[in-house]
Amino acid sequence: MKDTRVWMRRTTQERVNVHSHPRPASTGSLNVAAGWTGVAIGLSAALWIGLWAFAGPFEAPAGFEHYDALPRRLLRLAHIAAVMIGVLNVLLGRELPRLDLPRAWKRAASALALFAWPGISVVLAVAAFVPVAKYALPPGALSLTAAAAIAAAGAWRARRRSLLLEDSDHA
Repeated sequence: MKDTRVWMRRTTQERVNVHSHPRPASTGSLNVAAGWTGVAIGLSAALWIGLWAFAGPFEAPAGFEHYDALPRRLLRLAHIAAVMIGVLNVLLGRELPRLDLPRAWKRAASALALFAWPGISVVLAVAAFVPVAKYALPPGALSLTAAAAIAAAGAWRARRRSLLLEDSDHA
C-alpha cells in the first residue's frame, strides 16, 4: 500500500499539462509560432482558392479551370500541406521539451520540421505555376520524415524511462 502512495505522489509531481505553453526560449517554441503561422497561411490560401473554385464569384486562372487539372491539384495539396505541416510543427514544438533526447537532437528535429513547411507547401504552390519545381519536393519531405523519426525515438525513450521509474518505485 505504501508503494502505491509513493508511486501516485511521484506520478502527480511528474504530470505535465499538455496545454501549457513552452517557455519562449525553449526548444520548440519557434515550431509552435511558425506552425500556427503555417496554419493561418494555409487557411488563407483555402479562402483564396475558394474565390474561383466551385463556380465561385471569380474565373479560375488559366490552367486551373478543371477540378482535376494538375496545377489545381498541386495548389489544393499545397494549402492542405501548409495546414497539416503547421499542425505538426505545433505538436512537435509542444512535445520537444518532454522528449528524452539530447539537446542537439531536439534542435535537429526542430530545424528539420521548420524546413519542411516551405520545403513542401511552398514548393507545391510554386509547382502549380512552374511544373519543374516539383523536383524540389524530396528535401522537404525527407526533412519532415526525419523530424518525425527523431521525435518518435525520443517518445519511445521517454516511455521507457517512465516505465523504469515506475518499476523502481514499486521495488
